[in-house]
Amino acid sequence: MNMESNKSNKGMESRGDNVISSQKSASIMRNFMSIRVLIVDDDPLARSRIRQLLRQETDIELLGECDSGMDTIGLIAQHNPDLIFIDIHMSAINGVELMRQLPRKRNRAIVIVTAFEEH
Repeated sequence: MNMESNKSNKGMESRGDNVISSQKSASIMRNFMSIRVLIVDDDPLARSRIRQLLRQETDIELLGECDSGMDTIGLIAQHNPDLIFIDIHMSAINGVELMRQLPRKRNRAIVIVTAFEEH
């Protein structure tokens, strides 16, 4: 009888290990399936608002924020974001010019943001 209970306990332990493994796998998949985002805007209030909206989503990983187009290129090379929010009107380099200078990536999405009504 002891042998049978040992066998059943071993089965329970391995099922418990499978549950732990499944939980770890789910955590890894959540991280793997997150959308990696970069915010580029010279207006701190605009960056803050975008950040607030993104925090409401569970599958968003905010990689960072830039207040100029020139800083953006280095961060993109370093972090390789899936999605970039870019302000169309920035000092030094505007959003359109910045997009022209970005390295090409097939699966990258860009959202143009602006506070100006004419766009």
